[in-house]
Amino acid sequence: MSNMNIVEENKVAQENKKPHFMQRLASGLVDLCLIFLSYWGLYSLFINSPLADGFNYYHYQIIETQDAYKLETGFGEKVLITEENKDEYQSYYKHYDEDENEYVVVNIENVDSTISSNYSSKLLNDNVYQSNVFNRKLILYGINVLAGFIATSVFLLAIPSLNKRRASIGQLAGEISMFSKRFETHARWYHILIRYLFIFILECALPFLFLELFTFILIPTLFLIVGSISKSGRTLHDLVSGVRPIDKRTYSPLIPEKDEIENEDAE
Repeated sequence: MSNMNIVEENKVAQENKKPHFMQRLASGLVDLCLIFLSYWGLYSLFINSPLADGFNYYHYQIIETQDAYKLETGFGEKVLITEENKDEYQSYYKHYDEDENEYVVVNIENVDSTISSNYSSKLLNDNVYQSNVFNRKLILYGINVLAGFIATSVFLLAIPSLNKRRASIGQLAGEISMFSKRFETHARWYHILIRYLFIFILECALPFLFLELFTFILIPTLFLIVGSISKSGRTLHDLVSGVRPIDKRTYSPLIPEKDEIENEDAE
């Protein structure tokens, strides 16, 4: 094989390379921090807004039922609120008896296993209670998904759609671009849309049902591992959307893009 052929093959191999592991790690950490902080801020805002009225209603219904069964079974005891102990029980849910005395229900330490089993059984067999638990979880999940949707749509959809490299803030900092497999140029806006929808629905919202906040750790870690060990550097959402991440310094389109041609003409 001639030296010229070797040089040409090496040049092709260096074009549109997948990002180095450290590029992916750094860009992923930047995006993860931005998304999580935005999600948590939005969640904190929503949980203290009228959006959480339904959650709060079912939450207090659940506490009232639990406290009633605690007193009935002996799993808890009634403690009247006085000037001396009001600070100690400040975080407890307050009840009022027939004489309008304020009290809380406190768990009894080291209760007999029979009492504990009886208490758990009453909760398990109370259909209204179980319905309230389900409704509370459903509303809380909806609040989490709404906060996550807004945060991810900004950092994984809006920002990539508005820059030529179709990259998130972390990818911009890590010198990563999204490359279209079909056109062999920077990804189109609809590639990013498809990629985002797949990420949000199947890799964020669905896992959150089972993993909750661990989703922010486990899913990005899985992305990093799969993207690093795969030859093309693609994960499942990249395959579905027809894109792959590349080191932007090795970018070489099949056909020079319009603005690049104009710049060359101007020079």
